Amino acid sequence: MQQISDTKAAVKALRRLSSNTAALIPAEYADRLLNGESALRVYRNLCGLTQAALARKSGLRRVTIAENRDRSKAGLNRNITCPGRCARRESG
Repeated sequence: MQQISDTKAAVKALRRLSSNTAALIPAEYADRLLNGESALRVYRNLCGLTQAALARKSGLRRVTIAENRDRSKAGLNRNITCPGRCARRESG
């Protein structure tokens, strides 16, 4: 039964990949996440945003984003998403 479920999930993933609707992340960034680096920092870097630019786009204070560096605000990481077509290297 598990094998059928896994196969269905694989087929679904392949369809998303072929339709360009899957959000892909380069291995360098995936490795950083797997090594425990702050998800907020990794996604911010992936999108080419400074703390100040992310603050403007998200409505958060820059200080809130900066505090996340040392995970002092651990709950913040759980809600981070980075769309597949994030504004890479976008300023402001």
